[in-house]
Amino acid sequence: MSEEEESDPNRLRYFKTRQKITVTRRIPGVQPACERGELCSIDWSARLLVYCAESGLYRAVKFDEIEQIDPIASYRKSSLFHP
Repeated sequence: MSEEEESDPNRLRYFKTRQKITVTRRIPGVQPACERGELCSIDWSARLLVYCAESGLYRAVKFDEIEQIDPIASYRKSSLFHP
């Protein structure tokens, strides 16, 4: 997938609420920050994506600040149950 397709806001239409995602944010003057979380909502009129990060904090990200967003396809299994 090209870089242009990854940052295209229309790509967000394929994501569902409560879906596990990885978001890479682009903030001027700062290294891109990658964070995992759960998608809460997408506000198309305000052009905002809201997700709950693994830290438990809710984050609102403007579409322009999204460098890349990917679904999390697989989850790590706990070593307690799968040695």
